[in-house]
Amino acid sequence: MTERKTLNRYYPVDYDPAKIPKLKTKQKEQNRLWGIRVMAPFNMRCNTCGDYIYKGKKFNSKKGDSVK
Repeated sequence: MTERKTLNRYYPVDYDPAKIPKLKTKQKEQNRLWGIRVMAPFNMRCNTCGDYIYKGKKFNSKKGDSVK
């Protein structure tokens, strides 16, 4: 467990970070939507079913870039 907490790591003499291959991102991954968790800021009532949604209720939502 203490190995994970150390700040200094051992690097061999022949270690070259330039030799490590870089990960390539796909176009789909750059434009994907992020799933986030949001809370209702106030009490409200659903127009469809009529149920009350109370302040602090958590919802799953999608976060992405808006297109103008």
